[in-house]
Amino acid sequence: SALIGMTISYGFGVYLDRNPENHSWIFAGMALVALASAATLLPIPSLPLDLPKKKQVSFFSGFSIAWKDKLFGRMLCGWMVMGFGVLMTLPLRVEYLAGEGGLEMSNEEVTLVAVVVFSIARILSARLWGGLFDHLHFIGFRLLLNVFLLLASLVYFNAESFIGVCMGATLAGIGTGGSSIAWSLWVTKLAPKGRETEYMGAHVAFTGARGVLAPFLGYWVLSQAGFAGVAWISASLILVSSFMFAAV
Repeated sequence: SALIGMTISYGFGVYLDRNPENHSWIFAGMALVALASAATLLPIPSLPLDLPKKKQVSFFSGFSIAWKDKLFGRMLCGWMVMGFGVLMTLPLRVEYLAGEGGLEMSNEEVTLVAVVVFSIARILSARLWGGLFDHLHFIGFRLLLNVFLLLASLVYFNAESFIGVCMGATLAGIGTGGSSIAWSLWVTKLAPKGRETEYMGAHVAFTGARGVLAPFLGYWVLSQAGFAGVAWISASLILVSSFMFAAV
């Protein structure tokens, strides 16, 4: 799927350079593909969880876990700070490549950096990260990922050439390759047996909250301090989260 996405994205980038006024059909195509994806997922059989009669799970029960399980709560706090540091940069990566005050690259160049280079690094590093996840203590694994993500922000938003932003995108791709694994599986390291869904529910809810708020923070920082300020604020948040994880 990543290879298909890279190919199609690059094709769209080249097309938009040649036909910048004809972009609406691309969004229509994306919507149709999303509907087709939903249609293929719908027939997959699934059954509701068979919970013990004494166990009642409510909408807010997952949030109470973060308070009752202190270790889980501290991990969520560290993840929240780190998430803000990373997610605030996501829309600004394209902004830096194409927008005013940035490098003002063509759509083709933007696609190569933000999609192709990033995705190749993520794909090639994923298997290595999978092996490390099985053999390293999770905190050490998380701190190693933070090193790549911190460097990615500093290199990417301070680069002044195509090669420079490619290096930043590579670091971000490597960090994201491992972060995807950590995000999906870290709860299994902490949650008591049979309560994985509750713990994951709380984790996903907090992820959604920072996913909504972080881009606004990113654009506010951009308006106050420019792209260099974004790089340093992002790196600082990731560094703070590293100390929080190390103290767990």
